[in-house]
Amino acid sequence: MIGRHGQHSVSLLLHDGSISLQIGVHLKSVVEFLAFRKGRVTADSALLQKLADRKHGAVTARPRYQPDRTEQRKGTSATARRDRAILTEALRLRSQTSKNFREISRELASSRRFRETRLGRRPLSHQRIYRIIYDQLKK
Repeated sequence: MIGRHGQHSVSLLLHDGSISLQIGVHLKSVVEFLAFRKGRVTADSALLQKLADRKHGAVTARPRYQPDRTEQRKGTSATARRDRAILTEALRLRSQTSKNFREISRELASSRRFRETRLGRRPLSHQRIYRIIYDQLKK
């Protein structure tokens, strides 16, 4: 049968104890589209065409693509380690001095000790260090 998305195979199946019509990958019970009128069996052609017009995914032998996220996980864990180290250092500096976190973030940024985990490994700005401290304290 020809549908909106190309040719589909049509078959009658004995499925779960009832007779079903399969068009492409879609199943419908025969009872839903056959009717007896004036001693004759008639089929609802509109319903058959509706089944044939349904879009379905391509049936392939190979499994679906599973992305390899190992590099992404490494980067995420490296970022988490860096952020914890920044918080630890900020808390240590705060306990030793009377500085607030904004001043501490400027001091840590000027030391250029903390860098991006990706993107060329640039040193972190004091604004970014302050946001990391703030976000880590909220956790």
